[in-house]
Amino acid sequence: MYIFKVHRNHPMGIFSASINHINIYPANENKKRCPRMPAEVYKDKKDYDLFTLMLVPFENPEIGEHWKKFEIKEAFVLEREGVVRNISLIYLEHGVNIHQQDSLKISEVMPSQVISHIFYWLKDNKEITSHEKTFETKLEGKISIPIGEVRNLTAKLSDILEKRYSTRLMFEDYKRMAASS
Repeated sequence: MYIFKVHRNHPMGIFSASINHINIYPANENKKRCPRMPAEVYKDKKDYDLFTLMLVPFENPEIGEHWKKFEIKEAFVLEREGVVRNISLIYLEHGVNIHQQDSLKISEVMPSQVISHIFYWLKDNKEITSHEKTFETKLEGKISIPIGEVRNLTAKLSDILEKRYSTRLMFEDYKRMAASS
């Protein structure tokens, strides 16, 4: 999941190469030297003012120092064995180009809606598939995060984002409710 903050005088461009691929980028990108390596975008924090959330269906992924990791207990069920495993939610503050495939969803939201988007993204069950050499997909398992953990993670992410953007995103009552669950 990506949430991209658009700034005044920093317009966003959208390029669709096909029905199932979208690239979102700052329109100012064309004025800079191109092409650039994805890791270089952190230099233009105003142009690339985004954060990335990624669910990883295993514990302890090897991540760089710029990523923040949250462990989630018993949220991934392996399809064949029925075994339940822990997963990780990874947050990255800057530095990733937005390329979206499979579910082409772009929403324009106000700051007050950001936390709701995060909550429902975490709450929705997700299927993890692998790709065979024959290009067929195989269902490996499903991620299903308990609702109490969804509330807890949403509150933690809200704190991080409120500090980063100096903007209130969540009511204090919700934070207290999430902390007590």
